[in-house]
Amino acid sequence: MTSSVAIEVVRAQPAANKVHRRPIPDDADCCWHSPSEKRQSHATRHGRYHVEHAKSVLILKSLLPLSCALLLCNLVITASEPGHFDRTVKTSGNVDVDVTSARRGIIITTGPTAAVRVRAIIKSMCGRIDLDLPKADIGALEKNPPMEQVGNRICIGYVPDQAILRGVSTRLEIELPVGTNIRAQTVSGGIQIVGFTGSVATETISGRTEINDAGGLITAESRSGAILMTQLAPADIRARTRSRRIEATFAKQGGYRIDARTD
Repeated sequence: MTSSVAIEVVRAQPAANKVHRRPIPDDADCCWHSPSEKRQSHATRHGRYHVEHAKSVLILKSLLPLSCALLLCNLVITASEPGHFDRTVKTSGNVDVDVTSARRGIIITTGPTAAVRVRAIIKSMCGRIDLDLPKADIGALEKNPPMEQVGNRICIGYVPDQAILRGVSTRLEIELPVGTNIRAQTVSGGIQIVGFTGSVATETISGRTEINDAGGLITAESRSGAILMTQLAPADIRARTRSRRIEATFAKQGGYRIDARTD
């Protein structure tokens, strides 16, 4: 059953303008002694107002291009340049990878059988108006890429000092062996995973999730974002989203039991 909420916005009506007129005594002296003199004086004052207003607008228009040019030059000079890192580690046997990215998303594709490669593009969250503030944070991530290996378990994107990530966004492009077991999560950004036979688990707060050509268990969860999945080999699928849609293309002749729910 779908519930609906109707919201009506009622704007308050402005109070009627009231004109308070002071009575003019019969013996009072008037500024205008005739209707023609009154109209002439009003026209003179009205004309002066338009002349002064036109002069002000002309001055503002002449200064606007100069101001914009100065502002643009200043922003280009002070902006932080994007950062990068590219790191490869050797592996053997089955690999478990745990990757996280706060913003801009994760792309994971198959690569060499005995290596894990991580490429990252790091940008300022403030675009061209950052006054160079995230420059030190970008440099810190370039100098010490957030990648840790313990045997065949590899963690990517985890930073001990979370303050470094507040002003930057990181896009991760990762190549893994085809049989890797993957866990990927983002706060705000999409996840794309293609071509793995190992298990895949994803979680995102806001972003689109795409898991294609999978051959293992899929577990996908999103608070606000679509989940799209395709399989090449039969395996269990568990998917949940609070907003948007879920689409799944199953492996042929797999035989499935579907348990679908909606709130």
